[in-house]
Amino acid sequence: MHLAADIHSLTDFRTRAKEHLARMKKTGRPEILTVNGRAEAVLLPPALYDRLVELALAEVREKIDLGLAQADRGDLLEADAALASRRARRTRSAQHEGTPKTRRRSKSTSKSTRSTSSGRNRPPGPAT
Repeated sequence: MHLAADIHSLTDFRTRAKEHLARMKKTGRPEILTVNGRAEAVLLPPALYDRLVELALAEVREKIDLGLAQADRGDLLEADAALASRRARRTRSAQHEGTPKTRRRSKSTSKSTRSTSSGRNRPPGPAT
């Protein structure tokens, strides 16, 4: 939950940075900085940042330990089966969330062209 008192414009932060830092130090809460009313950055007290990093590392270590224990037991998957399972989970998750699944374009199809004044197409680059 974000308190309204913790949401500030980037412009306000730039003009009164010391006040924002003092308030954050006193409350221990992060501040959300906005640009044109939209959240663009979060400013965290160092202790909170350190705690978040510790939690993330603990989660990674736990997953590594789980994987090593599975390998020791022989609970392994072939790479193709593991990737297929991961793709299926991601597809189900995207469908569940209602977000469209995005695909990366290959290098050969990702280049667009633009029309020149003579009507010919050429690859993107600096305008002439």
